[in-house]
Amino acid sequence: MATSSRLAAHREAARAAADSSTEITPPAVTGEASSDPENEEQVMTEPTTTAAVDIAAATAAANTRWATVLGAEQAVGREATARALLSKTDMSAEDIIATLNDIPVAAAAAPAEGDGEGVAAVLAAIAAAGNVDLGTDGGKTTAEANHGWSEIHADIDARHARR
Repeated sequence: MATSSRLAAHREAARAAADSSTEITPPAVTGEASSDPENEEQVMTEPTTTAAVDIAAATAAANTRWATVLGAEQAVGREATARALLSKTDMSAEDIIATLNDIPVAAAAAPAEGDGEGVAAVLAAIAAAGNVDLGTDGGKTTAEANHGWSEIHADIDARHARR
């Protein structure tokens, strides 16, 4: 089987990479590299531990910010605005609460005058009509429901019966 030129080039690059014995050594974090295995372990884990602490602190700060804003009485009736300000800005919790204080509270949607009567009338009309019985074919004749196939099958059955 013939090998494509792309596959051959890929295999050659893989062989060259495997043949090269380039060793990657991380730079020392402190001034001098140490041959002490305990010190190397500490040097390798220190950045990871610091990053984990930073992430935990940032998460705690964000949770506190959200809890402070959403727990404030100024956020009642303005929850959507509070969530938008929390997620789309870098404002502090105090600034968001002050901004929410200036925004009017959303009024609860009340039915318009006369809406209750119209809804009741429609529901009464539906209840009075009951279920309309269309049958399983939706009110169509058998020929319409199956597009005339029953007639075709009847003709075929009649022809087979004659023989």
